[in-house]
Amino acid sequence: MSQSNDISKKIVETIKSGKIKMKPKALFIFQGIVLIVLAILSMILAIFFTSFTGFALQVKGFSPFLTIITIAVVLFIGLVWVLSKKFSAFYRKPLLLGLAIIFVTVAMVSMAVFFTPIHQRIMDYAHENNLPILSPLYECGCGCSVHQVCNLQKSTNSQPSCGCDGESEIEGSCKIK
Repeated sequence: MSQSNDISKKIVETIKSGKIKMKPKALFIFQGIVLIVLAILSMILAIFFTSFTGFALQVKGFSPFLTIITIAVVLFIGLVWVLSKKFSAFYRKPLLLGLAIIFVTVAMVSMAVFFTPIHQRIMDYAHENNLPILSPLYECGCGCSVHQVCNLQKSTNSQPSCGCDGESEIEGSCKIK
C-alpha cells in the first residue's frame, strides 16, 4: 500500500512541477475519430479491391497487375487489424481471432459486392468519362485507349474473356471473345 502511495505522490509532484501537461479531451476524441475513419476506409478499400480482383479475373483472367492488387488487399487487411487493436472489442480477443473476424468480413462482403453489377457499371462510367484513376484500373486490357468504349458482353460459355478481334480493334471498340 505504501508503494502505491509513493507512486501517487511522485505523479502529483511531477504534475505540479509542470513536467507533465494535460491534454484536452478534444484531442482524444479527434484521435478516436481519425482512427475509426482510417479503419473504415481501409476496410472499404480491402472489400473493393477484393471484389475487383474477382471481377478482373472473370473479365480478363490473371494478370501481373492483379498480384499487386492482392498485395494491396493484404496490406489493407493488416492495417485494419492494427487499427482495430485500439478498439476494446478487439484488444480483449486473441490476435488471430481478430484477424479471422476481419478476414471473414472482407471475404463475405466482397463476395456480395462481386455478385452485384457495381464493377461493370463503374467500368462503363469510367470509360465514358475518362476518369483519372478508375479508367486505367478498369481498362479492358485489349489495346483500347481510354477514349474508346469497351462493350463487354457475355460469351456463349458465360465466362467472359476480354480481347479484341481484328475488326473491333481497328474500329476502336473491344468486345468479349
